[in-house]
Amino acid sequence: MNKFSKNTLLLFVLSLSIFVGCSKEAKNPKNELSDNVSALDEEQEESAANYQYEKYQFDDFSLSLVVPKNWYVLNEEERKEFKKIEDDNINNIFVVFKDNINNRDTVEFNQNLYIIVENIKNNKDKFSLDKYIEKYISDMKKTKVANSLSFSNTEDVKIGDNKAKKFIASVSYPNLDIKEEYYFVLYDNHLYTIVSTYAEDTQPTDLNNIIDSIKIGKTA
Repeated sequence: MNKFSKNTLLLFVLSLSIFVGCSKEAKNPKNELSDNVSALDEEQEESAANYQYEKYQFDDFSLSLVVPKNWYVLNEEERKEFKKIEDDNINNIFVVFKDNINNRDTVEFNQNLYIIVENIKNNKDKFSLDKYIEKYISDMKKTKVANSLSFSNTEDVKIGDNKAKKFIASVSYPNLDIKEEYYFVLYDNHLYTIVSTYAEDTQPTDLNNIIDSIKIGKTA
């Protein structure tokens, strides 16, 4: 077993294993994190003052977010170890854990968030987000933990200024109940999938603050 805790890895593999690419392009866009923190806007400045956040900017994907400075952001090699994606149109651009994955001394579930961006340009005329989510949930129900899974209804929400769809997947294990919140945003021929994972008996305050900080588009 690698340095990723078993309970955290399970749901990540469960969810990432069902992504289906819609088209092919020659190369992945660059998705490296900036070495320096970008300037914060007024709203993010307020969050930073209260929670000591650090901003991450992805210009190639018109996306930005702020993360608590004491959270652990995976580098490119760690993201590849965590889950390798073979499809050139799907980019695993960001993964963050509450606790450092290299020196954890607790058995508590390690809260985490990840962001996947899928290029749907060649399939945009036929693409239906509602059908995509239906297939996503259907494929999850075919996994080994299907008997422990339950799903909320899909609802309309907002990620920043963007319309989004959201559902919650719950998994029950002996002595551990886990929730995964899924958010889907369409912008500029790309599908953004944002997933936050936490134990049901914990308060995901920092995760919610991260999600509230996410900006996609010209305001990122």
